[in-house]
Amino acid sequence: MISSAFALPCDGCGRSAPPAHIAARLRRLEWATRFRPVHIGVLFLGLAAPARNEDYLYAGAGEETPALKGFEGEARHILHAAGLEAMAGEKSAARAETLAEFQHRGYFLAHLLECAPETSGGEASGLLAIATSHLPAVLARIRRSLKPKQIALVSSSLESMLGHLSAEALGAPLLLDGREKPFALDGVDPTAAAERLRVLLEGNREPGR
Repeated sequence: MISSAFALPCDGCGRSAPPAHIAARLRRLEWATRFRPVHIGVLFLGLAAPARNEDYLYAGAGEETPALKGFEGEARHILHAAGLEAMAGEKSAARAETLAEFQHRGYFLAHLLECAPETSGGEASGLLAIATSHLPAVLARIRRSLKPKQIALVSSSLESMLGHLSAEALGAPLLLDGREKPFALDGVDPTAAAERLRVLLEGNREPGR
């Protein structure tokens, strides 16, 4: 009763959540906002933000002494796809420089659920159900606020939601793996998927960028 009394609606996942959840959401939002491009060329869109800060691309972004240095998990695969894996060293300065270059290229990472999974083990079926109910708010944010030129789907779990994630619904054309499915950066071979996306993005990059 005490926890429900203090529950608040979270804009990151649409669920009623305790203050600690809201605080974590706001912290990640602050990190991401620091490296959001003015004009987003490509929005990398996943299902749910990773639970570990080590795997979250923007963790510690802009902090003078970030607790994290290198990139792991999803963050590393995203940088591979962006062609920036070589920049991502173990020093704090390298982390900031890498994110600045990611921003400079017009890249931004977002998720249908911006909060870490809270279902047992983060099962895809449970996350998809939550994401589906939160989808109208996400689509509105992408169309009205982020306004990307292109959107790269980077979670294999989004394949079942392709009917809801059309270019018309999102307001931008999709970049898909083989034009039929998302790039599975969370799949069994994320390195290969990231490399295919890197090749596609490299071919689409504007001269001089």
